[in-house]
Amino acid sequence: MVEATEELVKIFLEQNGYLVTASKRVNAKTSDNAPRAEVDIIAIKIGEDKVNNLPLRIAGEVKSYNIDQRGFEELDKKLREKDNYKSRTEYSRYKWINKKDYRDKILASLKNEYHYPDFKFVLFCSGIKSKYEREIKDYLKKEDIFLLTHREILKWLFMNRTNEYTDNQILQLIRLINQNASKIEF
Repeated sequence: MVEATEELVKIFLEQNGYLVTASKRVNAKTSDNAPRAEVDIIAIKIGEDKVNNLPLRIAGEVKSYNIDQRGFEELDKKLREKDNYKSRTEYSRYKWINKKDYRDKILASLKNEYHYPDFKFVLFCSGIKSKYEREIKDYLKKEDIFLLTHREILKWLFMNRTNEYTDNQILQLIRLINQNASKIEF
């Protein structure tokens, strides 16, 4: 079953011309005994038209929550040294970011299966909840990982919606909200 934020990302990418599959197992492992990697979103767009500066071929990780520096081992260790803070780490939530060899295996597997050499990682999340927002964005950019928030996705879907009927529940809901926004009271 596809998680709600994965479905939101899938709809956004499909509305922008990508062919998308969700929760795809690929031929990559962190170790011999580990299960195969699961990529939340694989999206392929033919042509040269980019959306929100996203790459044409995407290996996407979807997080339903705000991220912070505690998930990124290299960055977190550097910031801990600099600012001397203590907190629980979350490195295991971001294996593909923290283990470059694992990330390379995932990209190689996608290249082999789909025959495109230019897959890029995209982190889709609710936002960045940290005073280190600039450092996180710089770190992801250095690692060649794109970032797109659910807020940006929702804004795009609301601003670029169509009034046409669709059988997609989320797009129907967006259409109904837009048609009735002035009448809704809570």
